[in-house]
Parts: sequence; structure tokens; C-alpha cells
Amino acid sequence: MSHALVSSWPPVLATLNDAQIGLLVLAITIVVVVAALLLFNGGERPLRTADGMIDVSVLVQEIENYPEPIWQVSSGGSVGWGNRAWRTLPVVDQNRLDAAGRVPDSAEETRRRVEMDGPTGARVYQVRNHVRRDGITLNRAVDISARVRAERNLDEMMTTLTETFAHLDTGLAIFDASRRLSLFNPALAEMFRHDPVWLAERPTLEDWIDNLRQNRLIPEPRDFLGWRDQLLALESQAERGRYNEDWSLPDGRILRVSGQPHPQDAVAFHFENISERIDAERHHNSEVGRLRAILTHLRQPFLVFDQTGGLVESGGELDLLAQLLGTDPVLPTATATDLLTVLQEATGERLDKQAETRLLGGRSGHPVNVRLMAGQRCFELRMQDLPDGALLCQFAPRRRDTGSVRVAALHNVATSR
Repeated sequence: MSHALVSSWPPVLATLNDAQIGLLVLAITIVVVVAALLLFNGGERPLRTADGMIDVSVLVQEIENYPEPIWQVSSGGSVGWGNRAWRTLPVVDQNRLDAAGRVPDSAEETRRRVEMDGPTGARVYQVRNHVRRDGITLNRAVDISARVRAERNLDEMMTTLTETFAHLDTGLAIFDASRRLSLFNPALAEMFRHDPVWLAERPTLEDWIDNLRQNRLIPEPRDFLGWRDQLLALESQAERGRYNEDWSLPDGRILRVSGQPHPQDAVAFHFENISERIDAERHHNSEVGRLRAILTHLRQPFLVFDQTGGLVESGGELDLLAQLLGTDPVLPTATATDLLTVLQEATGERLDKQAETRLLGGRSGHPVNVRLMAGQRCFELRMQDLPDGALLCQFAPRRRDTGSVRVAALHNVATSR
């Protein structure tokens, strides 16, 4: 190492052959450009000695043993020096790499790539170069196999996603980290009447939202600044995975919009047309409201218990029911079991087995009618299963029939105790 000091370069150069001198010139030129050449035996070994002089032998050895091909092309276009990785390449691969190195910088990046077979399989190299003032070009083939595999995997994933979402009715829009449209499905174009060619040009999120606003396909804010705030909230809330809103469009459609983060700092938006569902819910609620209004005007009282026995609906003249049972005007029942207790206390007898089973949760699918006597009051209890598993109980006053046998009077409460 002591023989490789800058102050003693002339003696050193006298001991080097032409190949070593060429490699030395090459190394000195690219030492700033290729920082990786500073690595030696897995660790950093400085190119300078303790007193600050350049260690030429280390520099030459670094260039020679560097694992990736490095070569020099003269101003006349002929290949000059090359390191061991370059010299051990087949001539055909050398020619392919050298041709890629001559591709203009303005050309597509892929034109500077070369795929070659190696000991561990196919490898992809990208040629990078530096042109000196004297016209000599220094080339380096960088192994980008991992990057190419990642790009191919990403392309395959995007293709799979596109094919997967192509047949969905839900619109999909994914904006990348720069907030440009990177993926959409046909449903999105159809839902917002977009030209697919325009979407393929990858508009920004802002341009896309602005297009929706111009075509009256977005909830219209009161002012432009309000709309701008909504736009910013749309993006930031989706990044946090919080955006979820129903858009009522001027054309009457209702879209459920959800936004969530996507890999690589992208944002994904889903648009579902829920207009039919909302219309169905509104129609259902209207039907329920109308039925409730009708039931409210019925004189006969009724109670509805769900599958768990909880009281979910009541109507009719509940005061009449209180009179029939001899209870307070406010019916002291919240469950079907409470009603069973009230009926047994009012009649002083145990109910018919079928009626008792119904109130305790049993279902048979056919109606049960039971005539009861509570003191001098006679009434009929009608129980009917509803489609959702609920139980409808109706109470109708009846004229007392002294010759009939009370169906519910099977056992006296005192006897049962």
C-alpha cells in the first residue's frame, strides 16, 4: 500500500501495464458517479491512506472485481477497457450491452435494458453511462432483475384486478400516490358517463371530481370554496380510511361512496348505486306506516311479540284490553311471558296447552283460538304466527255463553301449585 501514494504516482504508473492503467483512468473518472465502488470485502475500505493519499491499488482492484460489467468506449466508438465481469461475458452479451449503452438518453428506459442468462437464471441489466469531456463513454450494467420482477408482478396484479372488477356493478377508481387515476372498471365509466379514452389518460383526482361537477354528477355545494373543501376532505378522509357517504345526485340517483387507503400510498374509491335499495326501503316504510295507521283505527286490541318473546308492536283499543283483563289501562306486559302471567291471573286458571306453548315461544304455523272468562267478561284470544317468526295476539270481546265449556279452564291455579 505504501507504493500507491499520489506523491509517487509516476513510479507507480511505471510499474503498471496498459490494462491496469486503463482501469485506473476508468476508476478515477467514475469514482464519484458509482459510490458502490467504495465497498470492499463486505465493508467500507477508504481509497485514501492515513495521510490522505489515494491508494491506487485498492481502486484498481475495486474496478476489476466489481460484480457488474463496467467498460469504456472511445470517442470513435470502439470498446476499450473492461473489468473482469465484462471480459467474462460471452461476446454476444457484450455486444448487446454495448448496443444498449449507445441508446440516446431521450429514448425509453426499456431500450437500455438487456436480459441475459446467468449462473442463477435470467438476469435483467440496465446500462447507465457517463460521457467525459474528451468523448470517452464509461458504461456500467446495473442488475435490475428484482425491480423488473416487481414491475411484472405489479402489472399482473393490476391486470387481475381489472379483470376481477370488470364485471362488477360497483364502480372502482384507484388513484396512485400522485393522485392520478391508475385503475378503473367499466362500471365507473358507465355510472358517471365517462369517456373510457379520457379515463385511460389518467386524469388527476381533482380533474376527475371537477369533471363530475361540470356534468352535475356530484352533490352540488353552495359555493365553489365549499366544493373545494369537500374535495380536500374526500381525499384526506379516504387516506385515513374514514370516508363513507351517500351522494344524492341531481338526476335522482343515490350513490354510496366509500374511500379507503390502498398500497403504495394510493387511494381507492368504491361507488355503489343504491337507488333501488333506497326506493325499496322507502316503499317498505310507507307500507308499514300505512298498515300502522290502519291498525291504529281498529277497535280490537292486538299485541305482536318477536321470536324472543319481546313486545314489538301494539295497537287497537288497548283500554278495551285492560277492561277485558281487569288490569290497569296501561298493560303491564313487556314480553309474551308477562302476558301469560296476566291472562292466568285474570282468569284464575291455566291456559290451554297450545296457547301456553305459543306464548312461551313455540310455533306451529296454524292459528290458535282460545275463549277465556275473566270474571263476568268473556273474550277470545287469537294467536297467529307471522312470516318473520313473530306472534300476533288479537283480543275480541264475546258474548257470555253459559252453556259452553271454557277451553282455557283446564287446571285451577291453586291446584297447579
